Amino acid sequence: MMTSRRTFALAALALALPSASWAGGESARQPQPGDLAFRLGLPGDWITRAIVAHSPLREARWTHVGVAVSGGANPLIVHAMPDLGVHVEPWIDFTSPRQAAATALLSMQDARLARRFALAAASHLGKRFDHRLAWSDDDRMYCTELAVKSLAAVGVELEVPKIRVPFYREPVLHPDSLFEYLVASGLWA
Repeated sequence: MMTSRRTFALAALALALPSASWAGGESARQPQPGDLAFRLGLPGDWITRAIVAHSPLREARWTHVGVAVSGGANPLIVHAMPDLGVHVEPWIDFTSPRQAAATALLSMQDARLARRFALAAASHLGKRFDHRLAWSDDDRMYCTELAVKSLAAVGVELEVPKIRVPFYREPVLHPDSLFEYLVASGLWA
């Protein structure tokens, strides 16, 4: 586990996957409804450091994920955060250098399904954040849980491997696991 600014910068540079649009601080393109927006938090943030420490990858790539619910000139991202719960945030703020060392977008191949997915994610607005990271608790959500359960709501069932994290009763779905699974599936570009 390395948490220096240099390590985070190197991790961001290592993300040049042909199937994902990414850039330091701001994605190279604007999101469309149903896109998954991943970000790597800042190295000085304690939550980012905790998520990085438990990445299933040798070097963490992503620490957070949200779902684009609108596109156009002012795209909006729905995501779950500890102090805010499931809420909506403008893309420009989601990707701000004050919050993100790097961002990436993954797009569904099926645009109609992507729009339904965006609506499913938006249906969770207002739910509280799940500090216990309990997959079995549908009244509260954490970021990857929001994404995967919204996909399940539109018939896309994923079998993404979860990891055991000390002090949590249930296995947790890490953003890196979700990203790697989706890229490998071929359903996302």
